[in-house]
Amino acid sequence: VGCILIVPLGIKVVYFFSLAVKKEFRNQGIATNLIKHSEEIMRKKGTVEFGLLVLSKNDELIKFYKERGFDTSGKNYFYMWK
Repeated sequence: VGCILIVPLGIKVVYFFSLAVKKEFRNQGIATNLIKHSEEIMRKKGTVEFGLLVLSKNDELIKFYKERGFDTSGKNYFYMWK
């Protein structure tokens, strides 16, 4: 139904690399619960900061994460790979 992939970036920082919910199960709070429970688990392990990457033009997704306590860095980032 849904999954979240968390990548540790040291002891106190984790990166939510991927969050997905199957289309027919969206808007039921599944993504919110995945984030909430992941944060709870990682805080118990000492994590104090959570990061993720959202395209700066994806206003709907930025709004989604802001409603869950995340804030933007104010910078436009490029994800580059080869």
